[in-house]
This record gives sequence, structure tokens and C-alpha cells, in this order.
Amino acid sequence: MIVIKKLDELHINELSSYLNHYQETTMFIRNNLYHSGITYQDAPFHGEYYGSFENNKINGVLAHYWNGNLMMQTENFSALSALASCSLFACKQDFILRNHLSMTRHPNFSVKCLD
Repeated sequence: MIVIKKLDELHINELSSYLNHYQETTMFIRNNLYHSGITYQDAPFHGEYYGSFENNKINGVLAHYWNGNLMMQTENFSALSALASCSLFACKQDFILRNHLSMTRHPNFSVKCLD
């Protein structure tokens, strides 16, 4: 089962280690995390970070930044779909996801969103 968690200070080392494996595609995420930290403030370069975990191991991250931009890195489509679903519902913006379950329905696929 994929578990989505909103990341905080307790996850910073695990997140940094994961992102370092994808240096070429996570430059913005790593830079913003380094300069602004993981705790969201309504200020430039800050974001809310969500992690995808499978077997208690991080396998994806999605960052929703102060300016509305979304950046992500995942190992597979299931993690990406789960991250997008949980993080968009958690945002205080008007997102509408239509027919999302038909996109992610798979016999071995289940998602649990934790705050």
C-alpha cells in the first residue's frame, strides 16, 4: 500500500537522501528545501512537501510552492498519482479531480493519505 504523508522536520534527512539520487531532476526542490526549509511559511521559495512511502521507504515527493507551482519526483506512476491525489485535496485551492479513481484503479493499488 502507498502511504502519503505531509513531510516535516522529522523527514528532512530521508527526503534529502532520496532527492540526492535524482540530482539532475530535483534541482529546484533541493535548492528551495535548502534555503527555505521544510516548514511552510507564506514567503518566496517555501512549500508544502508530501512524500510517498511504500514499505516505510520514501519513493516519491511532491512540493507545492508558495506561488502555486508543483514539482515532483517519483519512481513510478502509482506514486505520482497517489501524491497528486492526496496533496491536491489537502491544498486550500479549488482543484477538481474528475474520474481520478478510474485512472488509478489497479488490483494491487491502494492509497492512504495521512496528515
